[in-house]
Amino acid sequence: MENKTLEIVKRDNLVEFKEKIEELYFRVPINDIIMKIVEGLHKIKNCEIEEYSHELKYELTVEERIRAEPIDCRFSTIEELRSAISSSQIQLFIYLLSVWQENGGANEFFLEAKDYFSKRGIAVRKASKDRLERDLAVLSTVSIQLQAKNKKQVEYIDSQLIDYEKISQGFYKICFGSWIEHISYGTFTLLHKNFFKYHPGHDSVAILLSLKLSQLAKLQFPKPLTSYSLKFHTLFTLIGISECQIRKQGYKYYFYKLESVFQRMQVEMGFSIKIERQEGSLTMFMQNKLYYEQSDLKQFYKKK
Repeated sequence: MENKTLEIVKRDNLVEFKEKIEELYFRVPINDIIMKIVEGLHKIKNCEIEEYSHELKYELTVEERIRAEPIDCRFSTIEELRSAISSSQIQLFIYLLSVWQENGGANEFFLEAKDYFSKRGIAVRKASKDRLERDLAVLSTVSIQLQAKNKKQVEYIDSQLIDYEKISQGFYKICFGSWIEHISYGTFTLLHKNFFKYHPGHDSVAILLSLKLSQLAKLQFPKPLTSYSLKFHTLFTLIGISECQIRKQGYKYYFYKLESVFQRMQVEMGFSIKIERQEGSLTMFMQNKLYYEQSDLKQFYKKK
């Protein structure tokens, strides 16, 4: 009788946990290709305009880059395009990936504005619809050149990021470029729904870091690491803060700035985050580690 009661309790706990996951998280494919695109979208705004091609270009590696040029009629100049770039395009890109995944990886799928606004906690107004169309237009100006590993071979991707067509008011047909062939719709990462509530103008670090830590939480299984950490060097490279900026602003400034982000992520995304505080030199500072854990993700992936 005692064993049967214990089984019932375990089953109820499992059901309760699954309901919690469905309520708080959504599923989206996040791998190295996605993170390179996200990093490029974040950094391309601050690139110098190419003198002859009149485009923005960010070099991810020696052989990998992301470009943006005003091919959409909404932007008449590259300066106008650059002023429109923000972290809201990263949030929209991740949302589109989640819809693509839900639709079984279909070549074409549809974006319904009111559903996206609901996820973002944004009222359906003309201004919000205009911002959505601006973000779609920005994403359509982006092209990528990346390397993708296929088993032991390296394949080269040269592709437009997205194409879109307005079908009716608040309804759009979306097509990803050929790069999507290197993404499996059958695999996913859990990402907290509060990702969409971050303000693209003030919370860009939280937007980037929530994606990175969620990706790493998935990669730690099925062989969990003894500790979960991210070096400051990797973190600052991701968010685009140079050593020159760190020297200019000082270590205490960036400790304070990061800690305020971490405090929010602990409350809003369930992460437990601690950081080292060595600041004797730039080398010591960059070797500091961010230690993190997310109990929901740890429990979910451990059961997989």
